[in-house]
Amino acid sequence: AIQHLAKEQLLLCEMENDRCVSIALPSSAPASAPAEPIGSFSTKPEPVPTEQLSSAPEQPEADSDETFPGAEPDEDISDRRPAYSAERIEKFSKEKDGEPLIFYTKTLLQKNLTPNDLHILLGLKDWLKMSDNLIYFLIEYCAERNHTHLNYIEKIAINWHENHIETVEQAKEYLAAYPSYYYTVLKAYGIYNLAPIPAQVRMIDKWIKEYRLPMDLIVYACEKTILQTGKPELNYTDSILKAWREKQLFSREQVDKAEADAPKKSFAPAAKLGSSKTAEAKTTSFNNYTQRSEDYDAIEKKALALRIKKKESEQ
Repeated sequence: AIQHLAKEQLLLCEMENDRCVSIALPSSAPASAPAEPIGSFSTKPEPVPTEQLSSAPEQPEADSDETFPGAEPDEDISDRRPAYSAERIEKFSKEKDGEPLIFYTKTLLQKNLTPNDLHILLGLKDWLKMSDNLIYFLIEYCAERNHTHLNYIEKIAINWHENHIETVEQAKEYLAAYPSYYYTVLKAYGIYNLAPIPAQVRMIDKWIKEYRLPMDLIVYACEKTILQTGKPELNYTDSILKAWREKQLFSREQVDKAEADAPKKSFAPAAKLGSSKTAEAKTTSFNNYTQRSEDYDAIEKKALALRIKKKESEQ
């Protein structure tokens, strides 16, 4: 893969004995100047020519399980964002506001920025008209929750823009409207990108504030509900959590151990066909009368003995 990217001039690769010993991103610096190695940080970030790297695939990053208002992981919005030229990106990276924003983002997310990341940062200011303080707050908020993918952060920013959030104070109020644990529970049910309805809010509040159960146990009960009912049945989940609370089970490990130690139900084997002495006949319209109780095996043996005795007497 490295050799292919180097051939397409998407990476600078140093080879020794047919082995790659170092790689670096192409930079706008003169050819004689060494390129900044991947993974290092610089107080003055170098702009990356997007005409050379526009086709470079961006590796996905793992986000945490937590989500919050505006998170739409499956939405593709690259066609909605304006396409900026390499000259515009380079100018942005040298601007008074752009340079510290790029450095702050690199440092906070602990990674170098791809051309697509630079497009997103410029779009937050130029396209979505977000203030510097709001952008810093958004990036810091996402980074604290392990959301380090710029595409994800951009989707949050678009949601804020559509909800007319223009200040940090408005963003804090918006995020406080529904704490993240509501969306954690909905996600456990397989519900994404929807705000909780009042009935769900009341039930989740009951589990959190009245039952005082940990979130991982609530999520476990939601998963069991889906496996057993096939749908997000809150009342079913409530019955599970209520039973666990009464039994003083407050973790997945305690629940699993209690279920493993619980006595298994024993079922008597079905009676064999023809054993009329042990199995009672089911009363139906065809046998609702007093049936005979003769032992046909004994009658057959008696008849056989009579035939043998009669044959012996004839001889």
